[in-house]
Amino acid sequence: MKKLIPIICLLLFCLGAKAQGIQFTEGTWKEILQKASEKNCPVFIDVYTSWCGPCKKMAKEIFTQKEAGDYYNAHFINYKIDAEKGEGIQIARQFNVTAYPTCLFVNADGKLISSFLGAQTVKKLIQEGEKAVKNFGLLPELEKMDETYKNGAPDIAFLQNYCQLRAEFGEKGGQPVNNLLTAMTDGELVNTENAKWIQSMTVYDEALLQRLIDLLKGMDKADKKACSSLNGAIMKAMSTFINQTVNDNQKERFEQLMKMKEQMVAIDPANEENGVMASMGGGIAYIAPEQVKMTFYIKNKYDKEFSQVFLDYLNRKMKENPTDSLIARSDATEKYYADFLKSDAHTEEEKADMRRGRGMMQLFSGVQNKLLSGTLYNAAEHYWKISKPQSEELRKQYVSWLEFFYALDRTANIGIPASEKLVELGEKEKAKQMLQNLIGFLKLKEDPDKELDKVTKALEAM
Repeated sequence: MKKLIPIICLLLFCLGAKAQGIQFTEGTWKEILQKASEKNCPVFIDVYTSWCGPCKKMAKEIFTQKEAGDYYNAHFINYKIDAEKGEGIQIARQFNVTAYPTCLFVNADGKLISSFLGAQTVKKLIQEGEKAVKNFGLLPELEKMDETYKNGAPDIAFLQNYCQLRAEFGEKGGQPVNNLLTAMTDGELVNTENAKWIQSMTVYDEALLQRLIDLLKGMDKADKKACSSLNGAIMKAMSTFINQTVNDNQKERFEQLMKMKEQMVAIDPANEENGVMASMGGGIAYIAPEQVKMTFYIKNKYDKEFSQVFLDYLNRKMKENPTDSLIARSDATEKYYADFLKSDAHTEEEKADMRRGRGMMQLFSGVQNKLLSGTLYNAAEHYWKISKPQSEELRKQYVSWLEFFYALDRTANIGIPASEKLVELGEKEKAKQMLQNLIGFLKLKEDPDKELDKVTKALEAM
């Protein structure tokens, strides 16, 4: 008996440790939904595959955590399915699961109330669970309002409540938002509180979008807050619509949006090309129009239109900022900055001001040049592929283009692939010179992004 006690304790400890994590219920899909109905709670479904590494990581390291178990065991019926076996095949198809792990939350009627994709931390997993619990509570009221919306022409008060509830549930945009905006007066549309509805638009309405642009044109420019709010909201909506036209090959609508962008640039020149705003969530509408057009033409195989825009734009940019000038300017700037910080003639306060100013300058100019360099690099590759047979003259042009792209963005992100492309073009010495130049530049900058080792290895491999 004494020998059995330690064994029993060990078994109890193991069972207790296992119980700390998420407890997954076994059974058929019908049985799982029945249990959810009896408990009046949602079902959490971990959709995995046997070959998915992140799925295994979640199962081993995240689902087993006590904190995850405490929340999920209290609020859900937890269920696991292999998307490639048994009922899992149909369930994955029903909810349009195409990547793994995908985690779903459904109610007892099998309606999706929330989902997320990819491996998560315990904290994020619980946040997703809290969102699902909230949506589970919102769904009955949302379904009632859905029915009311379908059965008539609701007034603006209803639309405001309906759109707000849909937004809380996680449903973005849609026709109800357009209906709400259309019902608003001009004064209401320019109210900063309503910018959230404009920027959430997902259904293209040319007349509504033009109305918003016309309102912005007529606004008092002294009211900077209101102008900025409406401007940003319109640009965000335009980004959504431009992406739709790119993905769905809607050329006529794309051209309409490009004309609207011209109007937005006339209102505020910063709307023409603003890499910082684009990278901070403003979207593709803030990218230079030529770059947007190249994106559309490449994706949808309009090679003639692409070639004209690409060559005209690239030649103009290279003329405005010759390669040698870009290299010399960035060298001089970094040398001045390094010398300033090393100098005993400046106080620590002055050096701190210099760092702040330099940081802002790098933010604005750096993002812009990275976008330009990356876009042109990809465009040049496309132009090379569609220009068959490639002539010796084009090969020489391509070499000069690569040097220009590198001069715009002297980082490993462009320098290494550009040097590799130079080797493909039979310019190995130029490739080595580019990497040697980049190594010197990174040393001058004191390698803030830790790229030196990567570039050195690329040069050695060459």
